[in-house]
Amino acid sequence: MSTVPPPSETPLSGRKILIVEDEAPIALNLAAAVQQAGGIVIGPVASVAGAHAVMADNRLDGALLDIRLRNETSFPLADVLAVLNIPFVFVSGLSSALMPYTHRERPLFDKPYEPDEVIAALARLVNDSGTAEPRANDAPA
Repeated sequence: MSTVPPPSETPLSGRKILIVEDEAPIALNLAAAVQQAGGIVIGPVASVAGAHAVMADNRLDGALLDIRLRNETSFPLADVLAVLNIPFVFVSGLSSALMPYTHRERPLFDKPYEPDEVIAALARLVNDSGTAEPRANDAPA
């Protein structure tokens, strides 16, 4: 018996979710969680430049951002996503006290975290934001 819920019950059904994470095992776990929630994984990418490159070719509905990447932080990318009204969640070991003021109210999940909790938070933001185009099963009855 499959543990994957039907598409109508998946919180990220058809949503394009960017994953920015420089640690491959964590990126793969996040990707699996997004897919299990019905989302379409964009990436994963390990840098801000990589994120900008995939953003040029994809209309995003949301993002999961590690803050500390190899030689940079994802804050400049977070600034761009905020301007574009693309919802995102931070997944990092960085203390919330070190967050820039502009992003202190954003969801932050400390590593280690429960992927289901991260996905639930992102799904709430994505589904409340109106960034995604209506899906066929979202049409009014």
